[in-house]
Amino acid sequence: MFRAIEINDKKIFDEFKIEGYYGSELNFANIYAWKEFDELTIYNDEHMLIIKGKDFFFPPLVKEIEYINGINFIKLYCLKNNFPFNIYGLTKEFAFLFSLDDIIVYEHRELNEYVYETQSLLTYQGKKLHAKRNLLNQFQNRYNYQFVAYEEKYRNEIISLIDLWTEKKSLTFEKKGILSLLDNLNFLECYCDCIIIDNKVQAFSIGTIFNNVGIVLFEKANTEYIGIYAAIVNLFANKHFANCKLINRQEDMGLENLRQSKLSYHPLTFVYKYQITSSYEQQLKQIYKANFLD
Repeated sequence: MFRAIEINDKKIFDEFKIEGYYGSELNFANIYAWKEFDELTIYNDEHMLIIKGKDFFFPPLVKEIEYINGINFIKLYCLKNNFPFNIYGLTKEFAFLFSLDDIIVYEHRELNEYVYETQSLLTYQGKKLHAKRNLLNQFQNRYNYQFVAYEEKYRNEIISLIDLWTEKKSLTFEKKGILSLLDNLNFLECYCDCIIIDNKVQAFSIGTIFNNVGIVLFEKANTEYIGIYAAIVNLFANKHFANCKLINRQEDMGLENLRQSKLSYHPLTFVYKYQITSSYEQQLKQIYKANFLD
C-alpha cells in the first residue's frame, strides 16, 4: 500500500496544497531530503495523500473530501497493521483534531519553527538586531568574499564543509538529505548559494518558497570567519525571499546552542507543533490485540 517516495512525486504533492500553512513538514523538498532518515513512504489516490514514517504519520493531505476521512484512513491502517497511531507535525490549522475521541495531544517545543519578519533579516535594522548588523559589517570589511549560486563544481567542497561542521557539532544525519537536494535543485524548486573565501566554499544555504513563505532547509558555515552566519542569513534572504510574506528558519531540535542562535535573530512568531496519539486505553487494547489474538 505504502511505497517509496520518488522525485516525480512532487507533482502529486503540488495538487494537495494547504492554504495558510507556514510549516515545513509538508513541503515536498523537505520530505524528499529526510525520506531515508525518517523512513518516509507515501500512499495516494485521487482524494488523499498519506505520509508514513518509521513510527508516525504526518498530517494527511486531502482534496474534495472531508478531512476526517484522512484521519480514519490512518486509524484503520494502524488497527490492521498493529502500527502506532501517532501524527506528528500538527499545527494550529489542524487544531480541530485535538478534540477527537480517545486522543492525547502533546506539544513539541523542540519542533516549533522560528518565523521571522522578512524585512528584519533583509536589513538587520533596529536595536534588537544591532549585534547582527555589526557582525555583517565586520564580515564584509574583513574578508574578500563572493556570494554565488551553487554549481556542481562546489559539491565536494560542500561535503567537506558538512564534515567539518558535523565533526564540531556531532550531527551527521543531514548529509544525505543535503546532497539529495543539491542534485535536484531545479526540479524541487530550491535554491542554494555559497560564500566563497580563499577560493573555497565557507558557507552555504539551501531554501525554497512555500505558500509565499521563505523556508531555510539547510544552512552551514565555517565559524572561523567572524560574522559568516550573519552574512549568509542576510545575503540569502535578500536574494531569494525579499518578496516573501515571512521567513521560516525551522526548529532548534532541542539543541540549546541552536535555540540561542535562532533566538538571536528575534523571531516574530513560531509555527507551534503538536502530536496526537491514541489514548492510553486504546494503546493497551492495541498491545493486547497484537499479542493475544482471540
